[in-house]
Amino acid sequence: MDILSTPLEKIIDALELDQLPEQEQEEIMSDVGSIIFQSYMIKLMQLMDPKTKEEFGALIDGDASEEEVAAFVEANVPDSNKIIQATIDEMVDDILAVTGSVAA
Repeated sequence: MDILSTPLEKIIDALELDQLPEQEQEEIMSDVGSIIFQSYMIKLMQLMDPKTKEEFGALIDGDASEEEVAAFVEANVPDSNKIIQATIDEMVDDILAVTGSVAA
């Protein structure tokens, strides 16, 4: 995901992950990615009307592919790309604030 490369680099720098073994870096970044994803999903669900939430829940429960979920979100949530970017930016800002690092 190109959209994540710069923010992920900021997170790696802020948390000084480059000093850890590669496997630990990957585990931490996977956890950060999961947190971003969960936050994004919550924001999306807040924007959905009840019928769309129900359809989305059925899609998720039906083991839909990542592509199917992305297509559903894009079709049913206006500005979903802006929402994910804002979610990523918020996470990066929060991490930088906690670590005392400055955004580049």
